[in-house]
Amino acid sequence: MRAFSDPYFTGIIVEGFAMGIYTMIFFQVICKIYIKCNRGFYFFALILLWILSVISFAIGCNISRSAFVFDNSSSATIYTKLSIGVNSVLYLPSIGAMLISDSILIWRCHVLWRDKRILMTLVMLLVATAVLLLGDAFLVLDHFSLLIGPLGVLSSFVTTISATFLIALKIILVTRYSRTQYLYAKILEILVESAALVSIVALGITVTELLAYAHPYQLDSTTGRLSYYLRQYFSSLQGPAIGIGPTLTTFRVVAQPPQTEVGPPHNTSVLSRLTFRRTGHNLNTDSQLPHIHTSTIRFESACEIYSVGSVRSSMDMKARQYSTATMTNRCNLGTLEAIKGAESV
Repeated sequence: MRAFSDPYFTGIIVEGFAMGIYTMIFFQVICKIYIKCNRGFYFFALILLWILSVISFAIGCNISRSAFVFDNSSSATIYTKLSIGVNSVLYLPSIGAMLISDSILIWRCHVLWRDKRILMTLVMLLVATAVLLLGDAFLVLDHFSLLIGPLGVLSSFVTTISATFLIALKIILVTRYSRTQYLYAKILEILVESAALVSIVALGITVTELLAYAHPYQLDSTTGRLSYYLRQYFSSLQGPAIGIGPTLTTFRVVAQPPQTEVGPPHNTSVLSRLTFRRTGHNLNTDSQLPHIHTSTIRFESACEIYSVGSVRSSMDMKARQYSTATMTNRCNLGTLEAIKGAESV
């Protein structure tokens, strides 16, 4: 019985430390976003994600408090209290937090790609995750019901990996020919690290749950205790991980100072924007000049101040140099014609 209750108790302690780290990151991000006047969808999604994560953690703490504080007369009573099934409604905050975390990634990916096929694929994965997790919480089935929850977590894992890969691919494709490619190295790094944090926890839960379903373990064996310990610790870290992932990415984005591309005295441009958008238009009045394409990487349509960096193509500088040279040649020709006219007089 102690083998059952000890990992649960230590798991709550580990989750408490992780939630403390998550909360510190969250409030720093929210303050920076609020100061930079970007209070749109992303702002409220992060707040809702944190609220649901805290509620889920509070529910777990209340269950532990009931078992380890009020009904702690013996190991048997603690075991009985922890073994009693929780009301299905109490699973909704953790399910909602997972769905919001995946929705943020899907939304970023859609703003980048603007592809209906990609959007529909990711939304189908999100719906599958919601159906499986809600089915695991509310449906009372046979032994097969033990498989529904791990499949829901696996669907969330696939969504996270797919959306992160597409976002990173788009950044690489947009910036690979730019001199400012290095500006996005840290963004890519923290994006991958955040996705890895969420994915490792989700994959750990999926593997341990599927192993328990295929080969039920016994707590009186070393292998069984190890499997159960891993399962409990991964489950304890799931809530903080799905909140830290998107919040940590935002923290790295808003903490990065605006970058400036320095050229000639009149060609200094601030590399800014937080949404992923690609635009192309003709910035020259002379029809002979090439079109200038500006690729702006954004996470959302935000205030002009809230920035990560915009990538200007090398054609921009060349076109401006070409325009300056053309105007100089025209002035020189006009001067020569004036001199010739004066000499003829």
